[in-house]
Amino acid sequence: MSGPSSDPLIQKLQVLVGSPGYNYYNDKNKMRADDLLVRQRASAALAEGARALAALEPEYRRRFLPPATRENPYPPVEAMESLRALGRLRARLDDLAAQILGMPVPAQDKTWWRFRDEKALLARLLDFDYQLLLQTSAIGEEAHTLTADAWQSGTAQARFDTLLGPLDTLIHDRQQLLTRM
Repeated sequence: MSGPSSDPLIQKLQVLVGSPGYNYYNDKNKMRADDLLVRQRASAALAEGARALAALEPEYRRRFLPPATRENPYPPVEAMESLRALGRLRARLDDLAAQILGMPVPAQDKTWWRFRDEKALLARLLDFDYQLLLQTSAIGEEAHTLTADAWQSGTAQARFDTLLGPLDTLIHDRQQLLTRM
């Protein structure tokens, strides 16, 4: 792409990617590099979110898990379950980041290029890329703004569930697009 694009989806991707090296699937030889760049950015957003959650765990422990005493040698069950849920969420973000990096890439097989509708495939991939970057950025930002108090209140878990559900669906749909061909 030699100049600015008039396609609004590509313009949005330019803003989200924000760096040179993204070729908007214009050249077949650059398609894999574009796909890798998008997947790396999306994975990095989730990995940063997981690191933010890992940094939150000691704060949560300090604030909501009282030291053991003779009268109360064990921490409150609810607080421990909440701490474990925070760990599970962190692990889920790490797993999703790895899953995104391992997603299938567009094939470079010349036979397949003759049988599939390249323009429709690329348009769908652009849409998946935009949604993937948008959703992973939102999840990463949510993790960075999370506080121990918000996690203790119980509303944060539901918020992450509403953010992660569509991401799971998007990952599945994108994988299906590239494996069905």
